[in-house]
Parts: sequence; C-alpha cells; structure tokens
Amino acid sequence: FPSHDTEVIADGTNPNDANSFNNLNKGLVAYYPLNESIDDASGNGRHGVNVRAGFAADRLGRDLQSFRVDDAAKYARVPIGHEYFNDTFTITVWVKFDHFQNDYPTILEGENHFFGFGGFGPIYEEQMGRIAYYDYGTPFNIYAPRVQLISLKSVSPSQRNHLVVSKTGDTVSMWINGELS
Repeated sequence: FPSHDTEVIADGTNPNDANSFNNLNKGLVAYYPLNESIDDASGNGRHGVNVRAGFAADRLGRDLQSFRVDDAAKYARVPIGHEYFNDTFTITVWVKFDHFQNDYPTILEGENHFFGFGGFGPIYEEQMGRIAYYDYGTPFNIYAPRVQLISLKSVSPSQRNHLVVSKTGDTVSMWINGELS
C-alpha cells in the first residue's frame, strides 16, 4: 500500500497496516448494542431515549441485552434526523413482538418523528402484524411521507425477526428474515 493514500490516512488508519482499518465507524451514524441502555456505541454520541420500554433477554439468551417494546407508548427514540436518509443508508434490527394487541407497536423512532419503524396492530385488521417503515423528510407533513414501506407478510408474535430497511439511489427496500418484502 502506498503511504500517501490520503483517503486511508484521513480515515485515521495506517495504509501500510491492513489491521488498522476501522470498518465499524466508516460511515456509521449510530450503533445501539442495547446493553441495558440505548447508548450509542459508535462514538458519535447519538444516545437514544427509552420511552417507557424495558429490557429483556436477547436472541442469544443474554439477560437485559434487548429492548422490550410491548405497547404503543413504549419505544426507543434516537437523535437521527431526516438528513441521514437522503443518501444511501441501512437500518437493521432484531425484533420480537409479544403481541399485536395495541394499534401502533413502535420499534424505533427518529428525531422529531422524521422516520419510524414499527408494526401494525388491531385497527389495521387484515394488515395486522405487518411491518411499516416511514420517512417524512422535510418539510414535515404527517399525511405525506417521502417514503412508506409496508411488508407484504405479517411477522409472528413471540418469534424473533431480523428487519432491514436499505436505500441505494432512489430505491428503498425492506427485508424480513432475509427475504425481500
């Protein structure tokens, strides 16, 4: 590797040492490992706010390592605004709903409600259990999201699901458990 590689040096790594590359922080806005808090472990200081939710065992059985969202008024709010959703991005979460008895089981919500990730409860009838992602952009208009995705299939309560929303160019996609939805 040439020692004058300005991009590598600007990234804070040594171009002559393949082990010095810090790939976790390259482009990472926030990382929430959910170890009894909603603190951002990326080093960017985007600590989340726990809105009346609790913690439970994660998918590997580790106690207090996952976020428990079991009601509409219980969720995580993270300080990530619309500006991070203008270009390429990926959001990935593991989630297990205890039930879909409330109307709006929210998983994650962004700064000033600019984006959200959640499920559909009883008021949605035939869509109950489906996953929704929305991004309102600016100017904010609750009735006109810039992007709205609704999964084609419902997820089962009491089952852990891997949810991914990704944008590349003008294409925004959702995957549930590895399947495009």
